[in-house]
Amino acid sequence: MDGTKRKQPGNCPSSLPSKDASASLKVMKAKPIEKCLPVLGFHGDILVSDNLDLSFGLKLRLPELLSCSNEQLYLLHDTFGRAVNLLPENTLLHKQDFFLAGAFSETINQDSLDKSYLKLFKGRSYLEHECYMYISMLNVGLLKNYLSSALLFSKKQKMQESWMNEKAGELRSNLVSLFTQNGIVCEPVTREQAVGDDKQPGLIERYLTLNFREGQPVLGGIDFRDRLRVMDRFVEILSLSDYTHVPSELRPLTGHPRTGLPVSFTYPVTWHLPFSHITNQFIYVPGQQEVKATLESNYKKIYSLSRFSSENKVNAGLIENFLDTVQSTGEKIVKTHFNVVLMESSLRELKQYKSETGSAFSQMNCFPYQHTFDLPLLFFVCVPFSTQLPETELFITQVPQACCLTNFEGPVTDSTSEFTIRLSNRQEGCPVKIDLSDEPMRRNIIHNRNKIIIGGSGSGKSFFTNHFLRQYAENGNCHIVLLDVGRSYELLTRYLDEQLKDKGGARLVEFTEENPISFNPFVAGGEADMEHRQTILSVLYTIYKENLSEMEKDVIARSVSEFFKTENLERSFNGYYNFCLEYIPQLVEEQSLEFNSNEFFFILGKYYNGGEYDYLLNKPMQTDEFFTCPFLVFELDNIKDHPVIFPVATLIIMDIFLQKMRKLKGVRKVICVEEAWKAIATSQMAGYVKYFFKTIRKFFGEAIVVTQEVDDVISSPIIRDAIINNADTRILLDMGKFKNKFGQISQVLGLTEFQKEQVLSVNKNLPADRKFKEVFIALGASSKVFALEVSRPEYYCYTSEQKEKELILKKLQGNNTLFEILESM
Repeated sequence: MDGTKRKQPGNCPSSLPSKDASASLKVMKAKPIEKCLPVLGFHGDILVSDNLDLSFGLKLRLPELLSCSNEQLYLLHDTFGRAVNLLPENTLLHKQDFFLAGAFSETINQDSLDKSYLKLFKGRSYLEHECYMYISMLNVGLLKNYLSSALLFSKKQKMQESWMNEKAGELRSNLVSLFTQNGIVCEPVTREQAVGDDKQPGLIERYLTLNFREGQPVLGGIDFRDRLRVMDRFVEILSLSDYTHVPSELRPLTGHPRTGLPVSFTYPVTWHLPFSHITNQFIYVPGQQEVKATLESNYKKIYSLSRFSSENKVNAGLIENFLDTVQSTGEKIVKTHFNVVLMESSLRELKQYKSETGSAFSQMNCFPYQHTFDLPLLFFVCVPFSTQLPETELFITQVPQACCLTNFEGPVTDSTSEFTIRLSNRQEGCPVKIDLSDEPMRRNIIHNRNKIIIGGSGSGKSFFTNHFLRQYAENGNCHIVLLDVGRSYELLTRYLDEQLKDKGGARLVEFTEENPISFNPFVAGGEADMEHRQTILSVLYTIYKENLSEMEKDVIARSVSEFFKTENLERSFNGYYNFCLEYIPQLVEEQSLEFNSNEFFFILGKYYNGGEYDYLLNKPMQTDEFFTCPFLVFELDNIKDHPVIFPVATLIIMDIFLQKMRKLKGVRKVICVEEAWKAIATSQMAGYVKYFFKTIRKFFGEAIVVTQEVDDVISSPIIRDAIINNADTRILLDMGKFKNKFGQISQVLGLTEFQKEQVLSVNKNLPADRKFKEVFIALGASSKVFALEVSRPEYYCYTSEQKEKELILKKLQGNNTLFEILESM
């Protein structure tokens, strides 16, 4: 790399021998692998080669696939470019990405829908990913006599050795800092990780044995007599090692073939290939003056011969243009190389892999070189920390162009939080654990746990909410109150009643005019606090009339306050009404207020003893049975259009939730409002809704609103001010039906340009071999799209098809549990 001919790796031949030597090749003696490695030893965590090159490694955790916008990918490209610019002259950068095919195998023993869910994905293939970067500061001759010198060598050599080690350590610190500041998790590779120990192999051994699984024995050797074979696997390598192999113009990103979202330029040969492979990118920083002088010399030679050949004339022009670009941009000149290593025990499958990889390169408009006789050389060149890449495998370019061959993206990873739900990633469709509440709060991505779910009819909105709330409920430390219209959660409630029996079960409470369930908001456990009184006031404002004046509100609020101060009164609406019959007229007279007492008593008389709705607010609530039940569904379908009962019942249900919120310490509380939000989205209740949404976060709570009425989302100021502005998590399903209004929706929701692209990519070009729908989830400015794919038992538990529900309910009349019935479907 220093301009002189560097030795080949460990005496391994760089080409196959001639036919005359084929016989001797077959009886070639085996050589220990240690003698083939140019490794002298370690100075701390810095590897020293037998040529006295100093190398260190970094492990990188790249941003997740399909989660980066165009701007973010350009920023990552710029970050790697700056990393190259940090490198001193005569330094080699080797970025190595391992893509290892695996099969999903996670299981649980408990009989639950989680078990059915994981069973669906058992054996599904996916790619594991590891990324390493090795930086080698090449020795250019100052220490050439170090090994052959006497024990006493010059002070200058000692100082140069010390300076090189300090320089390597400083460079490593600078690179770690650069990557960390730009969102790439970066950790230095230790000596033990590089060479291994008694318990596990290191990076070098893993590569040389192609053994990437823990617990697998390392047996065999490296054989390249007929073709390259490492242990039990045959190896092929395709490379981009000449400027003719790449397109004339390079960009750092391209479009994902299915979703159209931006991905790395190298995506077709990285994440797009479904089998195990390794990508290697080399960038060498030569002496700038030397390489410029060489190019200028070559230009003069070729230009002098241009009249004899049009090809020479073209090449001279190319060199001249390149030198002009270097002069005008000021970018470093580098030499680069990119290759893909394929390995497979079956030659037939390896041939297919090579064909697929060649097609993937063609999608990049690249034409790779397929290595044959020099396979052993290139295989050893790609050993971690190796510095043996020959000049002939490199082509000259500049830093920005070289970094276009960098893979910027890593896998979708599981959250390490204790409270997660499972959805599938978009790439392979394997389950991934995600935390939509606690971890984003800890990382300040969101400032509240509230959520809004929007999806048109048939988009899978209720299906997703079933899946989401089931996992919340089965977590074991969560109470959920759900207001539903349409019986979308009937089977889920029955299932959870079986699963949560020892914790209070699950209940579905249905309202009918013939068999009404009454409340008593005036009964409070202990002293009625401010929040509970706010609920009572909201109920009274609602049942009295709209557009109350501030004076009227103050009179009612004063009456409620005095009612609770007065002892030995019946704590019910009847008791409050009787109290007001005397108190309010007296207050109005003393203060000379313009308050229509007769109107007030006449309207509220409907809820008093003997009135039309006397049952609604006068029966003592059995709050204990609701308080201890972790999953409550209030089915409001039968009264959703009732102008009185619906809003009153909704408010009192919210108070039931508020009591849970105040009294259940250390327990997650979730209230989910389906289309019932229309009842609370009125001007007279807007203040209460805002108060509710802002307060819930202080009590480890979450408010979730589910809607399919896009027009209301756009037009309703109450939804915008009270709900959307206080819900940091936006969940959108297929918005294809609302493309014409999507601009308005995205503006109200505050979506970025990239988030708009993500939403419009939902359910785009879905594969035919899997049945699933996709869902967009935005946590503040961070957003991803996941797949919602469920097992057949889950499907029948979540279904809203009436015939399917009736079939399951009919089977429930036997002795089998609902889970057993769902499993048999």
